[in-house]
Amino acid sequence: MKVEFAIIFLLLIITAIVTAVFFKSGDSSLAGAIILAFVISFIYMAIGFISTSKAFSKPTTLFYRLFFGGLAVRFLFFLATLFIVYKYTTVSIFAFALSFMMFYVIFQGLEIRYIWRKLEQQKIK
Repeated sequence: MKVEFAIIFLLLIITAIVTAVFFKSGDSSLAGAIILAFVISFIYMAIGFISTSKAFSKPTTLFYRLFFGGLAVRFLFFLATLFIVYKYTTVSIFAFALSFMMFYVIFQGLEIRYIWRKLEQQKIK
């Protein structure tokens, strides 16, 4: 779990630096898009961790249904978020979409790593 926190912290620092560069260059729309993408992706990741943690106490078949169903629902929310940001905000949609996809993939990787470790711990018991 320490590695996941280190990766998230490093990602937060890199995001802050990139955002600061965009603010300094005068392009606050790009900075806003990156910050918004990070925050929304982080919220999605937190929801994923919570739902996955609760699913571990269920029988195996129900666990897989909850896990894959949760992935599908979060992906639909991902698409809906892209549409809402495109339609109702003034942030750069290209910067937002690119940042959002990047953060989403990184956070999904962290979640998969968490699940993998959790499953290995259950095997040992």
